[in-house]
Formats: sequence, structure tokens, C-alpha cells
Amino acid sequence: MKILVIDTSTSKGVVALTEDVCLIEQCPISKARDLVPLTAALIQRNKISFNDISLIVATMGPGLFNGLRVGAMVAKTLSFTLKIPLVGISSLKAFTPEEEGPFISLIDAKQNSAFVIKGERKGKEILYTQQEGRIALPLLSSHIDAKTLLCTPDLSTFEPFFKQHRLQECLPNIEHLAQLGFTRFSMGEFNTEGKLPLAYSLDQYQVLK
Repeated sequence: MKILVIDTSTSKGVVALTEDVCLIEQCPISKARDLVPLTAALIQRNKISFNDISLIVATMGPGLFNGLRVGAMVAKTLSFTLKIPLVGISSLKAFTPEEEGPFISLIDAKQNSAFVIKGERKGKEILYTQQEGRIALPLLSSHIDAKTLLCTPDLSTFEPFFKQHRLQECLPNIEHLAQLGFTRFSMGEFNTEGKLPLAYSLDQYQVLK
């Protein structure tokens, strides 16, 4: 099964192709408007057609408004036109650490706050221990202990606030997104009508304290 993975939620955007959940190739996206030509080139380089895609997995927020809109437009258009199953995944789940242990994924929410989700990596397994939410940066320190790794695509944004904590820049984990998407697909949680509700506004997330 070939899976097309699209994440345009942050400045570390990427479009990728997997075979089941194993990465074939990924292409970084510096500007959202480059998504269409990069996707077409990715398909061509791998000598397949869009009809060979069995599943589309796209991030749905939080993140950059314009990036998410472009990513959603491409994913929804392909899904609706070619009747390819489409699954949306939280952008926060795109960013995971390579090392084992507890972690918090962070995406900049502006207004001195962050979108966050807590998790733990055990070998190749990634478990989420708290639902995603939004928290003021001064309050976030109370959720962090010495073992917790902060994982983010927005390193320069958070460095000034967490100099005493373990902070790591993370790129989208394509195989993890493909796995999450495949799991939901297997459970029948997909659509072929081009529907992908985005979640980018502050009021769509529970405020954590």
C-alpha cells in the first residue's frame, strides 16, 4: 500500500511517500505554494501515478494557517477527485523524539503560548499520555521534569524560555504519521469526499494550567 503523507503545518513542511509505513522518499517544503509541483515530482520520480496511491494522510493543525490550508486543499482535491481514502492527523503528533522516555511536542501558538501534547517513547512505540491543548509558556515549566524532552519544529521560538530544560528540534516523523493514518484507515475512520476539518485557531484547544 502506497501512502502519501502531507505536513504543511510548520516551517518544517514535508511531502512524502511510504510503502505501508516504511519511508520511500520525502521532500522538504520551504514554501506552501511549492507543494503541488513537489508532490507531482515525487510521484514521477518513483515511477507511479496518483492512481497508485491507496491512502492520503495529512496533518490538520495546529500550525500555520496558510500552510495548513494549502496542504488540506491538495489532500482534499486528490481524495475527492480520485476517491482515495483521506485521514487527518494532529500536527502535534508529527513531531516525536528519537530517544526513549517522556516528551512534550510543542508548536508555537503565538501570544506567548504553545500547542502541546504529552507522550512517551518506548522503543519504536509512541504513546500519548495527555490530550493536546494550549498552555501559556510561563506555566509550561511546571509540566516539565528533568527526564522530559521538549520536541519542536520551532526551536528558535522556544529556546529563550526553556534554557534550563532539554529542548530538541524535530522534523516530521513520516513513518509515525503513516502508521497513525494506516491505523485509522484500518478502523474505517477515513473519507473519500474530500473532507478534512482543520484545527488551527486558539479556541479549538483546551487551555491547560
